[in-house]
Amino acid sequence: MTGHPPDEHESENWLVERLPALSAALDRVIDLDAGLADIRLNDIHSDLVTAVGAAADLEGGLAAILPTAQRNRPVAHESVGTTRNVPLRVFADDLASRPPHERLAARIWVPRRRLADVRTLSELRIRLNSTDFTETRTRDIARTSDIDDQLARCDGPEPLPLLVRIRAAIRDRDRDLRFDRHLDLMLDHLLLFATDVELGLDPTESRRATRALSDARDLAVTVGHGLLRSLDLAMRIARGTDSAPAREALATKLKETVRLAQAAKYEESEPLERMRSALEASVDLTQAVAMIRSLDVVRGQVRDVALARAQDLTPCLTSSVDLVRDAVIKHTAEHVRTFHDPLAQAMATALSHSLDVSAERFGHELIHAIDRIEEAVTNLVGADLAHVGLRGIPLEGLLWSPTTRWHTEWEELVRSNSVKLRHNLYEIRRGGAGVDGVVTDVTS
Repeated sequence: MTGHPPDEHESENWLVERLPALSAALDRVIDLDAGLADIRLNDIHSDLVTAVGAAADLEGGLAAILPTAQRNRPVAHESVGTTRNVPLRVFADDLASRPPHERLAARIWVPRRRLADVRTLSELRIRLNSTDFTETRTRDIARTSDIDDQLARCDGPEPLPLLVRIRAAIRDRDRDLRFDRHLDLMLDHLLLFATDVELGLDPTESRRATRALSDARDLAVTVGHGLLRSLDLAMRIARGTDSAPAREALATKLKETVRLAQAAKYEESEPLERMRSALEASVDLTQAVAMIRSLDVVRGQVRDVALARAQDLTPCLTSSVDLVRDAVIKHTAEHVRTFHDPLAQAMATALSHSLDVSAERFGHELIHAIDRIEEAVTNLVGADLAHVGLRGIPLEGLLWSPTTRWHTEWEELVRSNSVKLRHNLYEIRRGGAGVDGVVTDVTS
């Protein structure tokens, strides 16, 4: 040890010598990029929630400073002057302003599961229309142009560090594009919802479009993997090490790519076949870089096909979401109307009239209203229920605090069937001692 920091180029070369072998081995069995991208966000979110919950009593603090109707109000996505144009929003605000015993009694007829379905469908529609395909393509083209400029300089005296930077740029570009897989699952969700409300929904056209999109997306991902294999080959050649394993790995990936190109009806696969043939013999760095550039051209073409198919599928799925959501709302309104409570009748009317609101802001408005209703019938933090009987009221999921006052007949059962979420916040759940007496019995 000299005490001096290692030379930057030495460190980079050390990494370069070892990374390709590790990457090639891992790529054969797992897709690191997709896996890590999917789990990192959940882990970060979970850690954040845990840390905040441990450090702060959010429910207690809100209960102390806000009226019940304002607690946990979600952020609304709305335009000025549109706040109360959805009738369900008006009803939600009215329900939230009611005293605790009325909000508790409303659990008898508020269709929480159905409202959750409507919320999910609204989120699906918002997500469908949130992607700007033109912007996505423009951003990807700009990144590709930068990569191509770097590839043009690989004939210089030190290509290895440049190839390392190109590999990192390609991985960043792929992470940024990340073809969304939610469209594949959305149709299955819609069919389940439609079946639940006995709505006949013909999925034939959507199935065909979804399959075409899936084929194009799989091809794009595989071409991306082939692109990284070609970079491994170029780096081995630049280091002067045995390039045969990298040639074999790239040839295998190209064979898979040609197969997927046929499934996706991609007709420009001739360059892939030529590359496979060229790999039967040794290639020099110039040839390897040429393969990288050719594969990147193919990737751009496949990207355009996948984005175009996603864009074509979106209107079809949007219409299906609207159809299913309207059917669920109508079904929910009919169910609520069977209860004689005046509030239930008001909710049924609000649900029916909400269908007349323009679709552009319908989703956000509905989500806000449903969250407001759920909050109103769930949050009893600090409520005085000392003179309120609980028989016949579904209690599972209720939130309460030490300052909540219960009827003496039910207080012990409530406490014994609750779990502590965090400081001064409890939730009634199934599975505790005596749960049949508080949940099953009172819902009969």
